[in-house]
Amino acid sequence: MKNSVTLIVLFTALSFTAMLKAQMITYSGPVDYYLELSKKANGDGEDDGYNWNVSVDEKRIIEGTVYITFMGISGGLSSRNVLFRPTSIQENFNFTGTVNNSGNEEKTSQPCYDNLLRFTHTATPGDSRSYSHTVQSTPVESDRPVIESAGLIVNNNGYTLNITGRMQVNVNTIIYSSQTYACIESQEPPKTTSNSETVIIPIAVVVNREFDNPDYLEGSWVKEDTSGTECNKCLGPVISRMAHGDMNCRWTSRITASWILSKRTKECDANVNRLEGDVKINGAPASEGPAKIGAGDIIETGGHSRFSMRMADNSEIRIGSKSRIVLNDPCNLQNEGKELSTDAKMKILRGKIYGIAAKMVGKGSGFNLITTTAIWGVRGQVKPDMPVIYASTDPGFIPYECYQFNPYYRFSSPQQDDPEKAELIEGYQSLPDDQVAYYLDFEDGIVKDLTALKGSLHIEDEMGLKCMDIPEGTTVNQWQDGTVMTEIMISIQ
Repeated sequence: MKNSVTLIVLFTALSFTAMLKAQMITYSGPVDYYLELSKKANGDGEDDGYNWNVSVDEKRIIEGTVYITFMGISGGLSSRNVLFRPTSIQENFNFTGTVNNSGNEEKTSQPCYDNLLRFTHTATPGDSRSYSHTVQSTPVESDRPVIESAGLIVNNNGYTLNITGRMQVNVNTIIYSSQTYACIESQEPPKTTSNSETVIIPIAVVVNREFDNPDYLEGSWVKEDTSGTECNKCLGPVISRMAHGDMNCRWTSRITASWILSKRTKECDANVNRLEGDVKINGAPASEGPAKIGAGDIIETGGHSRFSMRMADNSEIRIGSKSRIVLNDPCNLQNEGKELSTDAKMKILRGKIYGIAAKMVGKGSGFNLITTTAIWGVRGQVKPDMPVIYASTDPGFIPYECYQFNPYYRFSSPQQDDPEKAELIEGYQSLPDDQVAYYLDFEDGIVKDLTALKGSLHIEDEMGLKCMDIPEGTTVNQWQDGTVMTEIMISIQ
């Protein structure tokens, strides 16, 4: 009995210890989805005794963003595989579905005969026919969400992400056909048929990835990427019989997804002090006043919109219109009291941002910010990795030294006056000397304007091969070799 009590006490102690070591963890962030099924074909001319013309234009596109939060318990008695379940899903999907196909053929001339098969005359032009097939598809208005299930499994080496759902679509079809017989007096009337039905379009993202960084799960996934000029995949059976000559064809089938899910272990306080227009945080409309901010939160603004937020450490960001910002570590934007770190505190996917932060003190890395095209536009385009290999017997070898800005050289293209920039940076001149202010305009994957407004900045390219120190009052958008800046990391000096 004594041994039993001892075992029970020991098991209870171990369980309690495991519970103490276990930690509730969330991953949150956006998943962008893009599906494209399209066909385009056209041709015309005189061939094989026919004047003909055919056109195929079919399009079905689903694109959207799912802002999702996964929650799971890490550690404890077993941490080999951790299942994270969705606790919040915000979605925004758009659908385009149209078909506009048409064909015409007409014999250039045709002999006519009577009932005794005696030649009577030549009809010019001869028999002809026309055909058109139009489809207009619209999403079914429903309270039912598009995304139906999601899951995230994290193990010691990597993770599995799956998101599934379906979109209901109303499909309205109209088919018109007519035929004219040159040698016959009575003609068949044109025919028009119409039909309406509801179809289901599945949506699925299933990926298995190894870790690059367990704190940030990000990547792109292409299920299918095929495009070509094979006309038999572009033309339907009716249109193909009307094509008598060469065709220009292109068909595309592609499903692409990109995601950035940030590990979130805590939240911190912020204050939204300006809110104008269409502003969303994690897909939900933002509100002015106190707010809880955590890793993985994404801020997105529409046209003619403004957003401003101040953190407890007095750092501040102002965001202009049509911008998208991912907060990786908002509770420690200035990396206070820590060793040198290259972890990005924010990622700029697109748009204009004005930021204020404290100058670097001691070994802290300051305010690191990265521009990235990871999920800027997920329209099936995945940038291939470009391997760069260097060899040297010198262990301290680096390919390039960091460029120190020379005021006698110009490494930026001419800047036009931007009233939005002037509005966002207003008041930076009165900042105290212990703060740094910058402005960044990042559009279409290219740095259009990077200005060190107060204090100096340090930037590096995505591979760490190019770098530049930018002194106060300087605007750049090109490297010293004249190439444009794309994905860069910005830190405060």
